Amino acid sequence: MADSHTQFDKVVRSVDKTKILKKQETLTIPVNRIDEGLRDIAKNIRRFAKDADILLESGSDWHAIALAIFAFEELGKYHALKEAKRAAKGDIVTIDEALFRKHDHKQNIAKSLLSREALTILPRVVLSNVDDLSPSIMIHSVKVSPLLRLDCLFVDWENGEWKLGSPEDPKHVKEFVQAIVGALVKMETRPP
Repeated sequence: MADSHTQFDKVVRSVDKTKILKKQETLTIPVNRIDEGLRDIAKNIRRFAKDADILLESGSDWHAIALAIFAFEELGKYHALKEAKRAAKGDIVTIDEALFRKHDHKQNIAKSLLSREALTILPRVVLSNVDDLSPSIMIHSVKVSPLLRLDCLFVDWENGEWKLGSPEDPKHVKEFVQAIVGALVKMETRPP
């Protein structure tokens, strides 16, 4: 046992600790390259939206939600890059790396672009009891979030049960997708 710890310690010491501890927090992008990125992001949003629509039509609602959330995150990135270009004072803009790496960061940006209703995949629902012996069931509203994306893609084991997906309403998912594309079109047509 001591030998394996010694070998592990040697490996850990041989790694340059400054590379582990020092993490890049910002990225620089030439202003003249931002439009190229905006075009690619807009295409990606439209592809995700189209694929989400196809999945909704085929009854694969949970995967459609995940792709719609990816489009939503790209919308946040699009907005942040467009604003960075608009505010640029030189040839380079500095962007928080979270814009490319953190799902919650992109979603927080995108939330300001859509209505609260559009961000609701399922409004709060109360299913009344059928008879006096059955209790009513309440399903809390389901809102767009980084975790919802994962819940809709991967089978999980939670509280002694297998779990995949989330309560949802395909109509609301479709409205979410339409709101994303609508917000993109609005930003694309807004003068610089």
